[in-house]
Amino acid sequence: MSAVDDSTGASPPQAGGIVFIPTHGVQLSGDRVPCHGLIFLRLDGQTWTNLDALWMRDQELDVWLDRERIFAALPYTGEVHPQGKDAVAPALAAYGEIVSAARLIASGVWIDPLHVAAVARSNDGTNVRLVGTGRPRLWAAVFGEPLAVRSRQRKLGARVESRPAQEHLPHGPAYPLDRESAQRIERGIAMLAELRAFVPHHGWWVAHRAFERGHDLFQPRRVRLTALFGGFEALFGSFRRERGDSGVGSAVATLLTRAGWEATDPAAYVEQTLRQARNRLAHGSDLTAPIDFADIEGNLINIMRAGLTFASAWIRGLHAPDVLPAPGPARTLPAFQRWLGRAVSDDA
Repeated sequence: MSAVDDSTGASPPQAGGIVFIPTHGVQLSGDRVPCHGLIFLRLDGQTWTNLDALWMRDQELDVWLDRERIFAALPYTGEVHPQGKDAVAPALAAYGEIVSAARLIASGVWIDPLHVAAVARSNDGTNVRLVGTGRPRLWAAVFGEPLAVRSRQRKLGARVESRPAQEHLPHGPAYPLDRESAQRIERGIAMLAELRAFVPHHGWWVAHRAFERGHDLFQPRRVRLTALFGGFEALFGSFRRERGDSGVGSAVATLLTRAGWEATDPAAYVEQTLRQARNRLAHGSDLTAPIDFADIEGNLINIMRAGLTFASAWIRGLHAPDVLPAPGPARTLPAFQRWLGRAVSDDA
């Protein structure tokens, strides 16, 4: 990627280069993993520092520069205009589809396309970056396991600066990516495309958008949980129980059973623990009760992942294909909730 020395007699570099997308939170198995047109690869400290200015490094240079970084790469041709959107847009579009599908497959952190500081590195060695307050570098962010940073001391003339040992806590679990999971993600992308073509305006997409917003680490946990609970009730129905209604906890238990998931008394967990957390967020009730909202968030995401995946298959007719209503737009979310045993109307 460095510029060619004309004194060697070699041809000058052709217009074009490579778009690099930092995939913070992704843990790569192997050196290169292709997925949906992008190549996920490792860059050592010396290589990835070519993509950023030295003054942007974290102050703990001896720690961060020795760490490999995972990027998604996509070659481009032609010249790059200021802001690099013409070259970066196709890469970010493919990356966004990967993110949406990956979240429906397994737990782990994927930073949304609107937050990543992608770089278009031209063949002549120049960088053009998407910038903005919402696109931080995140080089010092930690995902997966906590990172211990040793204490250090330096002398500046007669002055001595000391920094104690630190422990950088993770922002979320790392997402393991290998060739097998990349293939699953590509199948997930195909599933989403099929569902979009089959029912482009279905209510399922409302629940899915809430699920996506619930993964945005740039939002406070309260905002993420509010979005997740909104998507949860859109998918499984309200926490409110009408006469003759089996309740949302029973609906979740029925879905997990039909999906083949093993869980210990999911109905009680939904009706007691999730209901209490939801009431705290919605009404400010039960203020004296201790609630582990980090645990609530993880479990809520797992339940919604199972529900969205199963509901998508049900809408497309992969489950109960001969049961009315027929696969397609008529299989609304209220119809899905009735199929799970809830007493709801289409006006709910």
